[in-house]
Amino acid sequence: TLFRSRAEYMRKWREEHPDYRRAYHRKTRYGLTEEQYEQMLADQGGGCQVCLSTERLCVDHDHKTGRVRGILCNGCNIALGGVQDDPVRLRRLADYVE
Repeated sequence: TLFRSRAEYMRKWREEHPDYRRAYHRKTRYGLTEEQYEQMLADQGGGCQVCLSTERLCVDHDHKTGRVRGILCNGCNIALGGVQDDPVRLRRLADYVE
């Protein structure tokens, strides 16, 4: 297949290699090798550390220190970010819904 431009070629390559892109992102952004990521995931039961979902997993990290905390599903990661990683706000939110 001939491509009109390098950008078109790269776009197609990225679509065909999503696992490589995710592994590269984890390595460059969080310093996690694929083996470290897989071990972390296995250590926490194979899914989100909070709700145990296996859908749309992402690396959670402390925005102040950059330290990786674990792997969360997208929903739990967004919820945590929504309360700005504040445990007091999380507890109050839990009390509110109960």
